[in-house]
This record gives sequence, structure tokens and C-alpha cells, in this order.
Amino acid sequence: MFPAMLIHPLQTGIPPVSDALARGVLELATMPTDIPPAVDPTWRSNPLNAAAVLAFTFWMMLNIRALIHIIPPLADCLARWKGSVNLDKSIKLSRERNTAARILFLCGGLLASRYGLLRSGLIDDLPETWQTPAIFGVLITYALLRRIIFEIMVRHVRKRELFTAGHTASYNFGIWIAITMLLMTGIGSILKLQDSEMRGIMTGICAFFYILYLIRKMQIFNSGYHKLLSFLYLCGLELLPTAALVAAAVFS
Repeated sequence: MFPAMLIHPLQTGIPPVSDALARGVLELATMPTDIPPAVDPTWRSNPLNAAAVLAFTFWMMLNIRALIHIIPPLADCLARWKGSVNLDKSIKLSRERNTAARILFLCGGLLASRYGLLRSGLIDDLPETWQTPAIFGVLITYALLRRIIFEIMVRHVRKRELFTAGHTASYNFGIWIAITMLLMTGIGSILKLQDSEMRGIMTGICAFFYILYLIRKMQIFNSGYHKLLSFLYLCGLELLPTAALVAAAVFS
């Protein structure tokens, strides 16, 4: 038996509206709102970008053994300047290096597009679909300019093998740039870093390996040429094309 004091009389009937709805707050808008603007397509939703990512992944999987095999010689290129010279002397290693450079050139271009590393006024004005091809156009133009300057200069130098090793050292360090950027992309995704933060990190990676590359290339030239001549070669082969690339990205 429950105590009588805990038993409450039941209410019968329906209370009046004034008692049931004493007060309230209207949360809905009283005026019709504008239709929200369409969401801009993201980088991932661009079909050209998606196709390029799939092509890179498939191409890399087909050559994964060569990519793994080339890592130790490439590590030697970072540690000392003779690493690039020795790699160029091996036909098999240089062929694997060139294949890896082509694959990771595609990777580096996609990452540069994803994080806006080479964005300029002209590229930003293009439709989203064509911005990545435009960035690849800039990179290919840069590579062609370097190649043209090399072909002109190599005809007039002695020790062509050493001169060529200095030129192809860019492939070695370009591979490291792409690998490091790719790894950093995975880390940034795990840490949920913002695009602005990733852009700064990617720029720092490119700057670090490029400066190290210039040092190693200068050492390669110094081993066979006078220091002044080596510096002039470095200016013609690297600093001039790079200055043109930076100017196109900054001032366009």
C-alpha cells in the first residue's frame, strides 16, 4: 500500500489553451529567405583532377619495384655530391631514376595544384576545371626552358659527363620533393591541418630541397671547373629559369 500522501488526484478534462500555451518563442523566419548559392566545386570533385590522381596511382603501382630500388642511391645523392655522379654512371639506375622522376612529376604537379603553390592571377581567373592543366603547363614550360639552356651550354663545355650529372641532379631532388610532399599530405590529413598551413609546409619543403640541390650541384661543378665558371653555369642552368618561374607566379 502506498501512503495516502503520495497519491495525487488525477486531472480530468482538457485544460484551456491559455493555460496550456502560456508563452513561447517563434524560431522560424517570418520572411522567405534567399536561395543559398551553389557550392563551388572542390579540387577533389574536378573530374580531371580525379582522373590524374588515378593515373598517378596506377602508374606508381606498375613501377613500385623500381621506385623502391632507386631510394638508396637517391639517399646517397642527398648526403654527398658524388651520389648524383655515381647514379648517372649506372645505366640501369639512371633509367629507373628517370622513370621515377616522370611519375613523381605528375604527383608534384597535382600537389602544387591542390595546395595552390603556383597560383597566379592568370591561373586563378581560369575555370576550376582548367587550373590544374594550367599549372602543369607552367611546370612543363619551366622544364623545357631548363632543357633548352642545357642543350645550348653543353655543346661548349668540357667534361660533358660531369656537366650532365649536374643537370640531371634536378631529377634526384625533384623526386625527394614529391615524396616528402606526398608523405606530408598524409600526415596533414591525419592531423586535419588547414590548407593555409599545408601550403606553408609544402613551400618550406620545396625551398629546403631546392637549396640543398643548388649546393650539391655547385659541388659537382666545382669538382671539374673553376669556381667562377661553376657559378656562371649554375646561374644559367638554374637561377635564370627559376627566377622566370617565380616571376610568372608572383607578378602575373
